[in-house]
Amino acid sequence: SINAVLRQNIDLSGRTWVPISNEYGGTFDGNACEISYMENSINGYASDFVGLFGDIENMTVKNVRISRSKIYGNSYMGMIAGRAYDCNILNCYMDTGCYVESGNPQSETIEPDWVNVGGVVGEAVGSTITDCVFLGYMKAANTNTTCGLIVGNGGAVTNCAYSTIRKSTC
Repeated sequence: SINAVLRQNIDLSGRTWVPISNEYGGTFDGNACEISYMENSINGYASDFVGLFGDIENMTVKNVRISRSKIYGNSYMGMIAGRAYDCNILNCYMDTGCYVESGNPQSETIEPDWVNVGGVVGEAVGSTITDCVFLGYMKAANTNTTCGLIVGNGGAVTNCAYSTIRKSTC
């Protein structure tokens, strides 16, 4: 397993984000440090498994703060993880500057069979999401979309909150 603790804020301004993939388990502790301006390429509309982490398994992700960040994708998108298998996601916070968008609004040809979009996690299989907050905005351009302001599909959600101030289109 791989364990990591974030020790300082990360400003990703002007950089294109590539999601971290971890199928080895372990713990990522954001240590309440802020990750800001995380943005994958607008060409990411063709990408699956988009977020801070792409596709994770047997992990604990905790104490992560994401601000002023935008992710675009085709399917499996969430600010923390696109898809999480048997994971625990705890005490994570996404501010009002966070934006999750699925599908390509400029193209009618890119539409997968099914899309899972969440503010925190796109799809959570056997995973728990606890004490997380999503204050951002979501937009799903595809017609076959399962989305939610915390998790798009699956998982057990406990004591999480989201804002209804900004209208999301799901």
